[in-house]
Amino acid sequence: MKLEFGSGALRPIAAPQLEVVRRLARESDRGRAIVRYHEPKDAVQRMLHAIEPESYVRPHCHDDPTRSEVFIALAGAALVVRFDAEGNVDERIEIRAGGPQFGCEIPPPCWHALFALDVGTVLYEVVNGPFDPADHKHYAAWAPPEDSPEAPAFLDELRRRVGLDPLGR
Repeated sequence: MKLEFGSGALRPIAAPQLEVVRRLARESDRGRAIVRYHEPKDAVQRMLHAIEPESYVRPHCHDDPTRSEVFIALAGAALVVRFDAEGNVDERIEIRAGGPQFGCEIPPPCWHALFALDVGTVLYEVVNGPFDPADHKHYAAWAPPEDSPEAPAFLDELRRRVGLDPLGR
């Protein structure tokens, strides 16, 4: 979904926009949703990213050396995790609205994933564009697809590896 604003108008990032993306995440089978402030062809992609604790964000990387990614916590908290090529945890950063760490920049190429720590977590995400689904990101071969039968058990194991309680689904 893309937020619509008048031509040349300022584009607020405020409670009404956060509520829209939170509602979409709650209604989504994936437990997350994105509301765009940009067009896919824009050089800078900007969006609200709502994510619930049960959501599985498959570990992935952006191979393009110009495609860094930034997350800033606007509500709730998330754990940003960097992995090595085999799926071992290299680094973890907790970001939380109001700090002390409220954002994280992920340099390319870096295997990473997100975990919502609070219900109603909303992140402001910025990533270099333009968006091309063919090469935007590559998924880790050691991590099953989101919709696979193996995904729930893998998510529980992955949560254990990063220091979080499993969901037990």
